Amino acid sequence: MKTTHTPLTLLTLSLLTLSSAHAVTISFTPAQDNVIYENAGNLSNGVGQNLFSGVSGAGGNNRELRSLITFDLSAIPAGAIINSVSLNLTANTPNRTTETITTSLHRLTGDWGEGTSFPQGAPGGGQGAPATLNDATWTNQFTGGDLWNTPGGDFDPNASASLDVTENRLYSWDSAGLVDDVQGFVDGTLENYGWILLANPGERAKRFGSLQSTTTAIPQLVVDFTAVPEPSSSALIIAVLIPSLLTRRRK
Repeated sequence: MKTTHTPLTLLTLSLLTLSSAHAVTISFTPAQDNVIYENAGNLSNGVGQNLFSGVSGAGGNNRELRSLITFDLSAIPAGAIINSVSLNLTANTPNRTTETITTSLHRLTGDWGEGTSFPQGAPGGGQGAPATLNDATWTNQFTGGDLWNTPGGDFDPNASASLDVTENRLYSWDSAGLVDDVQGFVDGTLENYGWILLANPGERAKRFGSLQSTTTAIPQLVVDFTAVPEPSSSALIIAVLIPSLLTRRRK
């Protein structure tokens, strides 16, 4: 059977050939991360080795610890369709590998900073360190600058993803909620302040390797997306010519 292509069909084929979409996967390392300490406006953990989620032990004064993390996603082109998102963290909690806590990711709705605070000694930063300029704390988005609207961080109350954490290994948070967050970041409908890690109330803290870790795998955000390029100049020329071709066929 002979196949006849109309000008509109030819245009469609040309656009598909010249401007075909393609899937891409990129792994991002954090732009910054930090830990904030319950009711301690003078403590932070800007460049420490670990992130935390949950309540510290007696050495950390039994405070709730929350971690902040964000990624620079500018490598994802405008108009991209986000297919999947995974946040990978590696747990390295000493001595407590049979206790399970639920760690949830909530999208942050306020900006925050990472200074040069560096906790010393055991247990790997759970006690915090004096906040330095621009460090986020329980009360401040930036030390020396803006305050959170709500102490403990400003974030969406609905979790984007949740996962049970027990033994020391790699954990991957992936969900439709994270896809929605990253799609919003890329589209510009949501501000990209990253996420805050929260445990259920009262759960003992787990710790994870941070951006600065030298002994544990650092965090990774793995984003799979479909890039949809702008039509090429050739495709645009074809699009301009089609109306005249259609007019000639009608005569």
